[in-house]
Amino acid sequence: MDKDDTRSLAYKLRKCRLSAGLSQKQIAQALGLDRSAYSCYERGTSMPNIQNLQKLADIFHLSPAQLLPGNDLGITVSDMKNRYNPIYMLTDQERSVIVRMRALDPSQRERLEDFLDEMTKEESDDTP
Repeated sequence: MDKDDTRSLAYKLRKCRLSAGLSQKQIAQALGLDRSAYSCYERGTSMPNIQNLQKLADIFHLSPAQLLPGNDLGITVSDMKNRYNPIYMLTDQERSVIVRMRALDPSQRERLEDFLDEMTKEESDDTP
């Protein structure tokens, strides 16, 4: 398959990331990789393992199958922008937290939510 094929994994990852307004570094952090390793996915020089493919699908609110070569995303760039419209109002730090949170497994997300509940409870308890 031609590396420039719009149905390739590399093309889809780049399209989704740019549409979401995220950097390669933010996606790499969510996957537990360095930026250069993730960059290889977008250049088509390496492929994500099944766990990282699932995490990428979760980050972009897609099924893993939609990211695989030969399958159409089934959405347009404007659809992607509409999905991520609220994310454009976030700071880079907030976006990074969200991307990393989406890469967590369900039990890790639950622990994070418990931690945040506890932190916000403490803050509200301190407020007169």
